[in-house]
Amino acid sequence: MDFRIEVILFLHMLIDFKRNGKTLGMSDRSSPSKDTKQRILDAASDCFIRYGYEKTSMRDIGKMVGMNKASLYYHFRDKQALFEAFVHSRRAPHNREVRRTLEGCGTGGEAVIAFLCCEIDFVASLALNFLDSGSRGNRGYRSDTSAVFEPIIEEDIAILDELLAREEVSGSRQLAILLLQTARGFLMADCPLDLPSPEREEGYDRIKATLRSAVSLMLKGAGL
Repeated sequence: MDFRIEVILFLHMLIDFKRNGKTLGMSDRSSPSKDTKQRILDAASDCFIRYGYEKTSMRDIGKMVGMNKASLYYHFRDKQALFEAFVHSRRAPHNREVRRTLEGCGTGGEAVIAFLCCEIDFVASLALNFLDSGSRGNRGYRSDTSAVFEPIIEEDIAILDELLAREEVSGSRQLAILLLQTARGFLMADCPLDLPSPEREEGYDRIKATLRSAVSLMLKGAGL
């Protein structure tokens, strides 16, 4: 893999590590506080995936760990902080998977498509129950969770930009943004969120297949 992409992934994994350490209050030593915070995070993760962000309450999480809301707020300032910890707990292993995937790609175009499919997998791993409900074509990140995803989106753009730039594609950052918007557009237009498993997995596979075809054409038009 290109050294600069390695650096981008490493830096963001380091940022995630520091962010989780600050949010969860974890240290290298095992402690009752660490165990409690991890139990809270595990319970919150289960609730977010099962019920979605909007329908999950601190009371629900407290019931799962046998704690009242005041005790939860001692460890996490609010539900959004818990959600941020949930997202970033899944981002580090995702980045490792991205690294392995990109190492197996032969061309720049293959790497771009593989990376976008990895991002679809990341979204699927979060279940995306925290999307606003509304018309299927207008689903988007909830305003109170969008801040969690802003640095992730910037990370995605940086990696795509680097993949395109090393192939000497002109306007690489603009194309990177367009490719990411295309992937998100397919996901929002046909999100299989409400389908039961394994239909949900099949739905994400269809999105990735459609995305591969569309991105291949876009990259061909850009000279890749």
